[in-house]
Amino acid sequence: MQQMQQQASTVETSVPHNVEVVKRLFEAFARRDIEAVVALAHPDVKILPVTAHLARGGRAYEGRAGIREYMADASRLWEELELVPIQYEAVVNAVVAIGEVRARGAGGELRQPAVWTWKLREGLIVDGRVHSDVKAAREALGAPR
Repeated sequence: MQQMQQQASTVETSVPHNVEVVKRLFEAFARRDIEAVVALAHPDVKILPVTAHLARGGRAYEGRAGIREYMADASRLWEELELVPIQYEAVVNAVVAIGEVRARGAGGELRQPAVWTWKLREGLIVDGRVHSDVKAAREALGAPR
């Protein structure tokens, strides 16, 4: 029983912390602070943003070196790229962020709703993906609809 209570308090305290980690990630990205983004990433991080589909044929960026590569690809492909999270929803060891992507590049302009899922391990981002809608994001996390 004591172990269950201890585990429950860990989940409760980690959930707000996880949202703060994700907020700091978005803030660091907005500043294009590569080292701050890397510092929030777990060594085993894997991310699959839209840029991966354009620059790498849909292959995810892996590890902290992958984060640096993503930042370089994003700068190369997009003259402007703004991720605008509006709402955050904590789901145990993950966070769903709902917002909008605004981008401009050689191929034109983009402004569309976006749903990001961020899984965390040891207080760091271990997985990040962009989804078309909230239902798809929750399914990806195994969360109830």
